[in-house]
Parts: sequence; C-alpha cells; structure tokens
Amino acid sequence: MSIVNESEAADINIVWVADFPKEVSKVQESIQKLGFRLAPKTTETACFVLYEDKSNN
Repeated sequence: MSIVNESEAADINIVWVADFPKEVSKVQESIQKLGFRLAPKTTETACFVLYEDKSNN
C-alpha cells in the first residue's frame, strides 16, 4: 500500500509510521490515532494483465 503526500508540505514534515498495521482493517484506526484521516480518491492506473487461455480454441 503506497502513501502519497499530496499536502504540498516539505519532506521534513512527512510522518513516518514505525508500527504500521499489517491488517488492512486496522489501518484507518492507526491513522486516526495519529490525528489523520483516510480519504478515498479515484485515480487511473495503467496495468498489464496476463492470463492463460484454457478454452482450447
């Protein structure tokens, strides 16, 4: 999971989380304890998909 700094704050203001939870369900609670909140954002991401065609055509 990537964390993107869109705050336009200097790099010296970036908060490093030493004990980031490994369970996705606990991430929001951990972030809130630091005084932040998660905000949904839709972005386009390019990807390349490989699959095996098993239709025997």
